[in-house]
Amino acid sequence: MPDDVSCVIVHCYDEIHGYGGRAMLVALQSGETWVADQGSFACSFGERDCP
Repeated sequence: MPDDVSCVIVHCYDEIHGYGGRAMLVALQSGETWVADQGSFACSFGERDCP
């Protein structure tokens, strides 16, 4: 992973039903996390969404 990456976003995916559940955003330096409900479609997140 490049050194300038400060946040990772993990999307949940159900192979049968498609996207759903939650996405987890993780600030790599602090370890702080934020959970977002993503509904039936994958959500878009940006830098301002990171914890």
